[in-house]
Amino acid sequence: MRRSTRVILIVLVMILAIGLIGCNADTAKTTGSVETTDADQTTQEGTVEESTEGETLSPEEQILQDRRDIAEAYMRSAVSLLWRASEDIDYQTGRDIVSIKAGRLYEGILYTYAAGTMTSFLEYAGEPDEKGIYTISNLSLDAISGSGSEARIGSDCSSTVLVAWSLVSPSVTARHSKTLCEDYGCIKVGNYTANPSTTEGSVVTAMDNGKDVMAEAYAQMQKADALVFCDVGGSNHTMMVVDVSVVYGKDGKIDPKKSVATVLEQTSTLVKSGSTYEHETLGETVYRIGVIDQKYTFNMLYDKGYLPYTCKEFIDPSTIEEPYVTDSESTYGLDNLLVGTISSNWKMDAVTVTIKDAAGNIVQEATGRTVRHVNSSREFKLQQFVTDPAGAILGKIDPNALAAGQYKCTVVCRLNGGREFVVRDFEFTK
Repeated sequence: MRRSTRVILIVLVMILAIGLIGCNADTAKTTGSVETTDADQTTQEGTVEESTEGETLSPEEQILQDRRDIAEAYMRSAVSLLWRASEDIDYQTGRDIVSIKAGRLYEGILYTYAAGTMTSFLEYAGEPDEKGIYTISNLSLDAISGSGSEARIGSDCSSTVLVAWSLVSPSVTARHSKTLCEDYGCIKVGNYTANPSTTEGSVVTAMDNGKDVMAEAYAQMQKADALVFCDVGGSNHTMMVVDVSVVYGKDGKIDPKKSVATVLEQTSTLVKSGSTYEHETLGETVYRIGVIDQKYTFNMLYDKGYLPYTCKEFIDPSTIEEPYVTDSESTYGLDNLLVGTISSNWKMDAVTVTIKDAAGNIVQEATGRTVRHVNSSREFKLQQFVTDPAGAILGKIDPNALAAGQYKCTVVCRLNGGREFVVRDFEFTK
């Protein structure tokens, strides 16, 4: 795949480094809050219960912690990635126009309605410079504009969380905020009421459950859990929890005014508003797309209607099913070069088709990616994704354009976590 091995190694190194030593203080620093909190008030009458690091864990607890660490590390990497565009990019996400300016330093992968991964985004980048900053170039407007049925590159609030989850969780089939519910493999954190159906998921919010019930639910949240809000009018947002600090009053009850959840989130609002901060180490202005370690009191979460969810793999240490990839075809040749469907039990990021001549030179290559709202991200109809103009992100396959001769065709499937499977590898004659 085009630069895929290098890019995957970059992502894995980023995840490992962040998981071992935490986020760099300069990268994580955001001058000015997205939203002020009332959590900074000091209290002497209450006790504080915070998540702690370094505790001795049982083997089962360690498995769960490792899974949460992997998901959180990916999310943190995605919202803190530093990059520049090589040219101005004006594109549409739903009803909004987003303008990216060449040369500006952005923090967080590109905001779109796609469900793309860091790996797919970095396929448009060369090697990072000496400051660790990537340059993104040659982005196709077909790849980043429009709704989730069209956009392929970048991600939004819910898809960033769901890609992070998909590194360790094959059980969740949700694709966006309104499907982050029980019908799609999500599990409620706490004893609140919510509609399990995506069609009715926007009806019940935190405020329908009462402040005490939701305070107890928020207090149970752990690293990598999700906070989800959907309303009847169609607004929605998803954030990832990274830490929870619970404050109790003299009466022994949770104080929602002083209890705080720290989150990571992906949003287009910051790009449109031009929200910036001065990077102390780099000495330049950073335009934020990702929101890093933002604090919200339980009162704020309640007032906005957020519900907390988790996934099976974060609470059940059982062995996770190994990923596999299947092909609907069993024999290959020129006539059925692009016929068939590639499927997996885990969410897939991309499928790449490469055609080489007898000398081993690449003569055609195309990488296609999942369509967020059309399938479950576990299936590719091969011909659509490497030949249709709207579906081909990088390159195009056209067997009719090949000269007479001997060729080799290879089809590789990449899962969201970066693992690759060679699905087809055969020779044919034109």
